[in-house]
Amino acid sequence: MPYWKQAALTAMVAATSAAAVEAASYSWWYFSVSGCDSNGGPAAASTMDVQTRRQVCEDRARVEYLPYSYPDVPRLPAPGLSTETHNIDSFGFRGGGFSEAKPDGTYRIFVLGGSAVFGSGVPDGMTIPAYLQEALDGSFPYRVEVINAGVPAGTSFGEQWQALNRLPRFEPDLLVVYAGYNDARARHDNPGITHYAHQIALGEAEPGEPAPPDPVRLAWQETKTYQLVKFAKREISMRMGDYETIPFDLTPIPEKARAWQERMESICGAHRAAVFLQPLAEDANITDLHARYHADRRDNERASEVMDAYAQSLESLGGACAAAKDLRRALDDAPVPVMSDAAHLTWPGNEIMAREIQREISGIMPAGLA
Repeated sequence: MPYWKQAALTAMVAATSAAAVEAASYSWWYFSVSGCDSNGGPAAASTMDVQTRRQVCEDRARVEYLPYSYPDVPRLPAPGLSTETHNIDSFGFRGGGFSEAKPDGTYRIFVLGGSAVFGSGVPDGMTIPAYLQEALDGSFPYRVEVINAGVPAGTSFGEQWQALNRLPRFEPDLLVVYAGYNDARARHDNPGITHYAHQIALGEAEPGEPAPPDPVRLAWQETKTYQLVKFAKREISMRMGDYETIPFDLTPIPEKARAWQERMESICGAHRAAVFLQPLAEDANITDLHARYHADRRDNERASEVMDAYAQSLESLGGACAAAKDLRRALDDAPVPVMSDAAHLTWPGNEIMAREIQREISGIMPAGLA
């Protein structure tokens, strides 16, 4: 082969290899950015263009958190973030902001929950609280104000803490709790649901000994920003094995259900509140293999069993709460895939869920304000 052809072939191979490396690097970068799991699959791709998804990932990684200490103060977003797709107001809630003093003629609703409420994987205007605001606008002869109080990785510990300690100053008329999944598979921030049994099973503690510090919980306590989660996971992996394969805490399911129910009763005892159990990929519209992969990786079978116990608790909450409903099957007839991973929804799923919540709470909202 002539020298010039060899040189040309070498150049072509080098260019092709460089392009492949660049493409692989881009793919790795894109899907490894914090927060991209919840909008990286086919369901998300079918509902949002790639540039928006990429921007959401970048902005999600910029969310920081206030210092917190278990069991005194839960993880809460730091106030004052302003990006293209994520805004955290001066009080630490996601959205465009609101006045601390409730305006006359306003019915104020706070929506509590984890990242499913916060809206991981979608911009501000595509979260469940945002769509709930749209659904309620103009439905009553007074102004309705819906505020997103969701916290990524939040559990009922944080939801109860917010209800009792953070929200009263804002004079809420109704609290909506849309949650369950994080508690069902919680490894952290769960008072009353200890990891002691988990440590005994791993041989790190003996029955009868005082419960030693839980390295999983300690690692999460020490994580002050979302960007540092990977370091917490690394610490967990070094001390307890690969983070993604750590089993759930072995607390008996009835005990987990009792603890969750008690916190919901506490919220409903302090405020007019409605409690909704969120869907899982195991139980809802699931035609996206990306979502199935995340569900299987996170061992949703155990989480589903715990959620079944939570669902039974909903019957007992009827007396304490203004409304209580299991929404795990609410997405079964969705016209498009709506589960972007094990528990997060695409924006069509968020809109469907907001409509379900709107139908339930409209019956407990007043016809007029005094």
